[in-house]
Amino acid sequence: MYGIPESLIDVIIVEMTVGQPIIIKVKDVHWEGQWPISTEILFAGLPENATEKQITAQVKKLLKRKTYIRQCEHCSQYKINGWMQSNSCCQSCAEKYFGVVY
Repeated sequence: MYGIPESLIDVIIVEMTVGQPIIIKVKDVHWEGQWPISTEILFAGLPENATEKQITAQVKKLLKRKTYIRQCEHCSQYKINGWMQSNSCCQSCAEKYFGVVY
């Protein structure tokens, strides 16, 4: 829905509450040692009467912003930056193809 890739269904959040603006958030992960710490970042707010097309346009903008999400060159999956080994390779592919051990 709204153009959110299946791999990011739990990462991109569209909050809709009657009488409130529509909020689009993205989950982020940073690391403290070996422990991932997850937070939610507000990406956009839209009027409560925003159309599906307007919401989808904001999701597309989010997917293009490499500040939050990148696409792995090896598996083509979208991943949040906290799950990327580098700008172009996710941690799963780094383990699988390059022998990286976490």
